[in-house]
Amino acid sequence: MTDKTLVRTFAESFPVAQAVRLEEMIAVSPDAVVSRTLAKSEAGTLTLFAFDAGQELSEHTAPFDAFVQVLDGGLEL
Repeated sequence: MTDKTLVRTFAESFPVAQAVRLEEMIAVSPDAVVSRTLAKSEAGTLTLFAFDAGQELSEHTAPFDAFVQVLDGGLEL
């Protein structure tokens, strides 16, 4: 993917070709699900989520495959 096909949603805080700490880019909010779009392109969207305990993502469909990586805590998928 080239820089021309990637739409940066927060270019300065998401540097190209550098390691980032995803857990520092979003915070859990009480009784909520928080999301932050990291990147969008024709191939899909990369979204970071923070779930408070007991919260869930509603059932839905999407035109792309989903990738899940747990940074802290656990989940039932």
